Amino acid sequence: STLENEGKSSVAVNLALSLAQQEKRVLIIDADIRNPSIQKILNLKDTSSLNNYLSGKKEWTDVVEYLEKYHLFVLKSHQDLDNVYSLISNGMLDKMLVEAKKVFDYIIVDVSPSYQLIEPMIINESIDATLYVVKQDEAPIEIINETITRLNNVNNNVIGVVYNQSVKDFSRRHKAYGHRYGYGRYRHGEER
Repeated sequence: STLENEGKSSVAVNLALSLAQQEKRVLIIDADIRNPSIQKILNLKDTSSLNNYLSGKKEWTDVVEYLEKYHLFVLKSHQDLDNVYSLISNGMLDKMLVEAKKVFDYIIVDVSPSYQLIEPMIINESIDATLYVVKQDEAPIEIINETITRLNNVNNNVIGVVYNQSVKDFSRRHKAYGHRYGYGRYRHGEER
């Protein structure tokens, strides 16, 4: 996402859960060391984390948790504002992703909001695709476009945008879907 509170972590968790329900081996990584939230969303205890691996204290396989209830593998993190850049830029995450790709069908990485931060750009170099989350009426379009351009300049892998928390304005007149294509002509089996 561009800014905080646009729902990127919720989208990441729901995508991971959807893929896991399809009997895929899915790992979700909370790489938002500035403000990790996957642990809160999934109601997990504060135990080993991505930070332990990135700082060289443990192997990544030792800090991944399997949530049997969801058939999902999780690598959570804990907040460490003093060491964010050094943890993300030391090459350990890239190494882990290369190894994890051999084990998992999908790896979903939740990163910090991307506007004016370097860590999401570093992580973007190591991933196959970026799904960008935009919350209605949150970030100005100029900042969204600038951030997507920065991401594309790093790896040109933005594959789509999730438009989150869209609210329909019922005070304005809107026609139903398909009115331009004549779908409304067919009701109760006969043409109007």
